[in-house]
Amino acid sequence: MKSMRSELVPRLTLLLLIGGIGLTEAIDCGRCVCTKNVATGYQNVLCLGIPFTEIKSIFAGNTGFVDINRFDVVPEVGDSIIPANLLGNHRARIIHLASCGINPMEIHSDAFKTSMRTTEEFTSFVCDVGKLTWSFLNGFTSLNFLQLEGVTKIQSLGSLPSLPSLKRFTITNCQGFATLSFPGTSLTGLQTLIMTDNGAELTNEKLDSILATLVNAKSFQVLKLTNNTGMSRIPSALSVLSALHTLDLSLCSISIVSSSSLSFTAPAVKALNLEKTSLSTIVDNTFNNRYYGNAKVLLDGNNLQEFRSSIYFKILMDIKTATTGEIGSLSVTNNPIKCDDCQLAWLIRDSRELLPFVNGACSNGTNFRDLIPSWYDDQSCDSLTTTPLPTTLTSTTTSIEPTSTSESTSTAALPSISSTESGSTNISTLAPPDAESYDTLFYILYGILGGIGLILIIGFVYLGWMLARRRKARARSSDVSSLNSSIAPGLHPVPDPLAVNHRASYAPMNEPVPPRTASNNFNQHPTGKQYNKATATIITPYRPTSSAYQPPTAEQSGRVRGLKRVQF
Repeated sequence: MKSMRSELVPRLTLLLLIGGIGLTEAIDCGRCVCTKNVATGYQNVLCLGIPFTEIKSIFAGNTGFVDINRFDVVPEVGDSIIPANLLGNHRARIIHLASCGINPMEIHSDAFKTSMRTTEEFTSFVCDVGKLTWSFLNGFTSLNFLQLEGVTKIQSLGSLPSLPSLKRFTITNCQGFATLSFPGTSLTGLQTLIMTDNGAELTNEKLDSILATLVNAKSFQVLKLTNNTGMSRIPSALSVLSALHTLDLSLCSISIVSSSSLSFTAPAVKALNLEKTSLSTIVDNTFNNRYYGNAKVLLDGNNLQEFRSSIYFKILMDIKTATTGEIGSLSVTNNPIKCDDCQLAWLIRDSRELLPFVNGACSNGTNFRDLIPSWYDDQSCDSLTTTPLPTTLTSTTTSIEPTSTSESTSTAALPSISSTESGSTNISTLAPPDAESYDTLFYILYGILGGIGLILIIGFVYLGWMLARRRKARARSSDVSSLNSSIAPGLHPVPDPLAVNHRASYAPMNEPVPPRTASNNFNQHPTGKQYNKATATIITPYRPTSSAYQPPTAEQSGRVRGLKRVQF
């Protein structure tokens, strides 16, 4: 902090000098840190571990600015009371209150009075809000986002004033749901409610009571309830939410979904997330009550073992026939779905045109799109001709047949739906023509490509073996050449074919020279040559001197015994 302040000193001095000539004013935030936000041009203010009384005195004076983009405050340890007019005449767009300590926070009703019409977000992290009356938010007409994270004793939210402009409310990892009286009637403009990671605090009954208070929120569209282990079923109060189209229940403990569970009132569903909920059973006709043509339906990471047409045919047909908006999808990966019986024949063999809209895999990891349609014929699986659908989906006419006019070419592949006296409908679909021929053609093509690849591999292996063999032969030849070149030239015979004496054809060897004695005892001959004066022993390569025989020693005469002195 000191180093940052030391860096700011020259800049502040320059701003003061410029302010003196009327161009601008210097920024003075005391011990708080102020930086300019590029997007808004307002100041971002951070007050870390500074008493609230000091913060109030800082902003009571002339700081050189009025508008605050973001006001972040971490109270001094033990300081838990925010006084009135904390920011003086300054206006904050975002207020973040974090790490309040163990003492319950108390905020004066006029603490942020000057920001009533400018504050858009208020966030509280890791604070005890048990003593708050929330009256400091009274009259905040621009507040659209309220976030509580790691907060305890949230039952005080029951005194939350009317906030008609609030559109998004987030409650994450909080405590105190048991005695919470949710102020949903004061949040008539709410569009998104996020209550995640609250563990066992948020139960089925408490959630139903919370949602029941939002009956007047006509624009409420998104409900995210991720990782609330206290929930074991889909909320029963969904039917009172007339505009709800997005529901996220991932990481909850929901084992079954009944046909009446997904009681959406909105005509179209946009997103349904049931990932990793330990889901094992989905009742027939569960998705038949609403339109899913633009919906992202996620059922991954569960215990689903079946993929029956009575459950998924309707949702896939909605996606296939969607003509406007973003095309939906269905994902059922990481489920132990059985693919070795007839339950998938309706999709793999009879309705392959629906495969592009589902991301699914068998229990062994095989993708639905890689399954062989003809296998289901070998198992004598029934065709999709008697799949019942509820008559609530049909119109007032007695039968609906595909049109044969040129208005739409897509209806020719759609199943025909006709009503029966029992109140059910029959569906018949035609498999795409030549589907098996395409599969056979692909298998032949893969076989040819595999054979070509095998031939190339064998050819490369043989070529490598031949190159290695040639390298070894070349290395052996070079070794022989180097061995021959290392033999002394004098040992080779002289190329003289006319020589009578064969030994004479060899190059003459140098005459042996007696070795010098240790004393270098040589006499100088008058002719300039030297001769050895001491006894010399000539060792030849033919017979080594016997160590047993020792000739008698004689008086040294300066010449070799037995040789006659020759005068040169």
